[in-house]
Amino acid sequence: DALRALADNGYGFCEQCNELIAFERLLARPEANLCISCQNHADTTT
Repeated sequence: DALRALADNGYGFCEQCNELIAFERLLARPEANLCISCQNHADTTT
């Protein structure tokens, strides 16, 4: 998915809200496809 996002110029953007994913989050989890807010929401609703 990360390679596809790079090819589509979508890497670093949240797949849920389309906001930029924090640089620190991408450093810690380069494969992250959700910003921390959307990830927290997903974690609490599943």
